[in-house]
Amino acid sequence: MKKMTIVYIITAIFIILFFYTGISKMLNYSEYISELDQSPVLKYLPRSLAWAIPASEFGIALLLLNKNLRLIGLYASFTLMLLFLVYVIILSQFPYYVPCDCGGVLSALPINVHIAINLFLTALTLVGIYIEKNIAQYQPGPS
Repeated sequence: MKKMTIVYIITAIFIILFFYTGISKMLNYSEYISELDQSPVLKYLPRSLAWAIPASEFGIALLLLNKNLRLIGLYASFTLMLLFLVYVIILSQFPYYVPCDCGGVLSALPINVHIAINLFLTALTLVGIYIEKNIAQYQPGPS
């Protein structure tokens, strides 16, 4: 499989994921806020910053759509997925149920499945970064 195809698949996964979770949070905003309020980590987050999570998801998806900004989008995806991974690992340390505020059907998954998915997606961003950097490195510049 060509490297470009792999990068397209990886970026498509994240574009779909980030648009899906961002839209889900916005369509179910009161539920999203309620879940943030129940989070032992995020409950003190100012309401104005609650918009930052879906806004960053939409922003990263838009970066990934632009060929010239794709690498920046992949780095941003890595950062956001790493933050999500750390957050879910922290949540797993609490003995009581803490709802996930990720949105949609993903919020119904058990915490160990969340950790596995986030770990996989975080690693997938690194694969995308590696390939995208190699593609950019070997493309001829302007003559």
